[in-house]
Amino acid sequence: MSEDGYSLRVATADDADFLTDMLVAAVNWDPAREAVGRDRVLMDRQTARYVEGWPRPGDLGVVAVEAGGQPVGAAWLRLFSPDDPGYGFVSEDIPELSVGVLPLWRGKGVGRALLTEVAQRAAERGFARICLKTCLRGDR
Repeated sequence: MSEDGYSLRVATADDADFLTDMLVAAVNWDPAREAVGRDRVLMDRQTARYVEGWPRPGDLGVVAVEAGGQPVGAAWLRLFSPDDPGYGFVSEDIPELSVGVLPLWRGKGVGRALLTEVAQRAAERGFARICLKTCLRGDR
């Protein structure tokens, strides 16, 4: 447990709904823009692909949980192919990173800890690089 009251664990199939919540948080990163709802995020194939069928073979993720066990943030990696690329597609052997943290937990090092942990686990799996995707909303 960190001094800020959270710990990290591997993301599992049981985390699919929370990863979707974090995808919505990532899409809505800019508070100056009108928020996009969960249904709209999931109806957009380009965005929904980051969580559909979690976990697929090759997926890797970590979840930050508070002392009571409730998830507060997540970072996950997913590979895409040239035939079905993601927003940040570079190569089929470079996974794309998604990160989301609940608003009350931002600014407490959760995102940094998630990124550090998922990068370390990616390196252990043999990934030399990861790519941060960029979510575009209606202005692609």
